[in-house]
Order: sequence, then C-alpha cells, then structure tokens
Amino acid sequence: MKVNSFFKTLETEPEYTFDGEYINNKTKVELFHIPCKTRFPIRPNDFQQGKRCPVCANKKRQANLKISTNTIESVRKEIEG
Repeated sequence: MKVNSFFKTLETEPEYTFDGEYINNKTKVELFHIPCKTRFPIRPNDFQQGKRCPVCANKKRQANLKISTNTIESVRKEIEG
C-alpha cells in the first residue's frame, strides 16, 4: 500500500483524524475517532482494509449480540407455547 492510498482513505472518512508520523503500512499510527472521542493505534494497512474504531466496533458487537439473544428467546417462547 502506498502512503497516498492511506491518506486518500482518511479523506473519505471525515470522522477520523490523523496527527503523527507515517512510517510504513505495517507500523501503527494513532487515529482519533471524533464521534466517540477515542484515540487508538492502528496499522494503516488495517485501516485501508476496513478496520475502524475498536470502541465503536465493540458497541456494535454487543448490540448485535443483544439482538441475537432476544431473537433466540422469542423463538424459544414461541416453540414452548
């Protein structure tokens, strides 16, 4: 991955800011996710491949798990009558 492609990806993601030094695509940089105010380290290559804020990703996973658990419980109640 070229340096320019990392910064082009950042330009399309205005909720993320980068303030630091880019070394290469495998050396972590610090990004700041504006909506949740989280600063986190990430490899530019990982960001380029779609990985984003770990805090928001965990919240989304927990919400999906909750939905799945509620769905399972509803189906169980329907089956049991």
